[in-house]
Amino acid sequence: MRAKILGLICILLTLSGMALADEQKEEITPPVGPYVQNGVNLFTTLEFIYWKAIQEGLTYADTGVAVVPGTTASSGSVHRPRFPWRPGFKVGLGYYLPHDGWDIYANYTWLHSSSTDRANSAIGNMVAIGLSYPWLSINQVNQVTSASSHWDLHFNAVDLELGRGFYLSRYLSFRLFGGLKFTWQDQEIHNRYAANQITIANVTQDGTIRSHHDQDVWGVGIRLGGNGNWYFYRSWSIATKVAFSGLWLDYENTRRDRFQHNGSPGIVINNIKKDTDTIKAVMELFLGLHGEWWFKQERYHLALQGGFDEQLWINFGEFIYLFSKGHGDFSMCGLTVKARLDF
Repeated sequence: MRAKILGLICILLTLSGMALADEQKEEITPPVGPYVQNGVNLFTTLEFIYWKAIQEGLTYADTGVAVVPGTTASSGSVHRPRFPWRPGFKVGLGYYLPHDGWDIYANYTWLHSSSTDRANSAIGNMVAIGLSYPWLSINQVNQVTSASSHWDLHFNAVDLELGRGFYLSRYLSFRLFGGLKFTWQDQEIHNRYAANQITIANVTQDGTIRSHHDQDVWGVGIRLGGNGNWYFYRSWSIATKVAFSGLWLDYENTRRDRFQHNGSPGIVINNIKKDTDTIKAVMELFLGLHGEWWFKQERYHLALQGGFDEQLWINFGEFIYLFSKGHGDFSMCGLTVKARLDF
């Protein structure tokens, strides 16, 4: 009886070991690639972007406000820079690691944008936004007849990813990634106001005030996300991407206001600097169409992709306004066309 029990135990252990071995050999999520034959496992990407960059919180004047005695409110509007569409680019380089289908990928994004906006009020029924402390300062700006604002952006970012692509089904692939996001940016705002009544140190006269804001920022943080492809016809698929980042950012903000009367050299009435560091959240989304092909007996792989990109940098602005916090979301959106070559 004891011999039979021992024999049964040996059989069960043998079967368990064979099942475990088979399970270890099975690939639960086989890697997607794309892979080429006899290649060096490198791939490059080049993207053309046509985006609109928008910085909230840059209102510089309000019209339609009855601030001149004897006048009434007329039709007016809130004035801020007009944010245009601008071309830019992305360039990337990746490598497939010799372990379980993992890859590393670095991508650089470049975008410059600028715009100018103007507002006029012949009778002076315009309010200049953010020029003085109305309850703390004797400096006052009234009866503004013209105003203008020029905004300039220099945006740079590098995304460093460690990822792995795999199949979720026969027609659905997905790639998860994690890594770091780096950025260095500069925004400048030049506001100019012409007014009939500018009071500086209890002296009232007409003249112009120029206000210059500069925001330099750099930062780094953790970035996580994924991109998927749903294949609906041969090598054609619907492409998606989502990524979230928490960036530590170091800000250097300055503001300098200068008053000038009748061509005089002018005087500085505000000269402020603010250095802060904080953590901000960034969200990235993409939806588009993707196609891919292999060439030269599968030694080369080419992919083309086009779609709509969105990025939201929450509460990114740290501009120095005199009666508000100066915060505002920074966003970018637009067309992205991408080419990828594996070799």
